Parts: sequence; C-alpha cells; structure tokens
Amino acid sequence: MVIVYITSTEEMPSTHNYNNVENYDDDDELQQKVLRKRRFYPTRIGGVCVNAASGSRYPIQQGSFEELRLYRISDVTGFYDKNGYLRRRNDPLNHEPNMLYFDTPEQYMRHMRQKLPQESINRWHTNVKRMFPDNGDFDRAEYEKIRKENRSRMVRSSQVQDESQVVASSDDEWA
Repeated sequence: MVIVYITSTEEMPSTHNYNNVENYDDDDELQQKVLRKRRFYPTRIGGVCVNAASGSRYPIQQGSFEELRLYRISDVTGFYDKNGYLRRRNDPLNHEPNMLYFDTPEQYMRHMRQKLPQESINRWHTNVKRMFPDNGDFDRAEYEKIRKENRSRMVRSSQVQDESQVVASSDDEWA
C-alpha cells in the first residue's frame, strides 16, 4: 500500500495576509451612499454659510452680521449625520447641531416640509428690511432695537406663563 501526500504551496485561508487585498465591502459602501438621499446641506460651525436646500455657498461667514440676511435653523434632533443624510441604526450619533441656512422662511418650509406661523414669517421679513434697508449695508442701531424688542417680548411671554401657573396652583390648594 502506497500513501501519497499532496502538498500545496498556497497558504490556508486563515493564515492569508488580507492587508494587501482590497476591501470587498467598498462597493457596498459606495452603493449605500448612492442610495441614501441627502436631506440638506449643513454648514460647518465657524465656516462659510451654505444654502441647505441647494448646497451653494453664500459669500457670508458664519457669525457675521451679514448672516442675519439668511434664515437660520439649527437641527438638533440627531436624526441626521453631519453631512445631512438620515442616520441609519448602526451609524454613529451626531452630537453636533446641524446649522441650516435658507434664503427665506418660505424656502425652509418648502424644502423641509414644515409649517411656520405667518406672524413669525412676517416678523423675519420686517426685521431683515429694518437691518438691511434697501438691501444695503447693515444698520447696527436697528439691530440693537430689534434685540431689545425681542427681549421685552420674551419677558412678557414668560410673565404670562408665570401668571397662568399661579392661577393653576391656587386651584390645587386645599380649602
């Protein structure tokens, strides 16, 4: 009886060096990114403002007074990643807010499919016209007036809430 041993020069799969082999998941990752629809184009904090609907850059630096010409929203839901894509279950959490800039509140409502009160839309348009008369240069005095008006409106609304809480608590008292 003759026993024949067959030897192979190939390595076993468990000892193969996979560092030189291309990642077979690369195509799958690329396909996932293609299939994922971008919801918006966020602006990086401290960067140049980007239109959230179109992705075009404004010639406006974030944090400047010129930024007040744009309608700004902060998305802090965590549903979207830092690039504006809807997060999947296994995606890392986005702990940074997404800053979104739109030309007008109407553009925001169309793109994000949200409804805003007409009063706040009118207030935004009025404030922009006051701060940038005739689409001109920024008026710092009007900006300060608007800030004071907003502060007093917030104080009045908080006082109304405090009064309603006092009335509600007096009804709960035992006689």
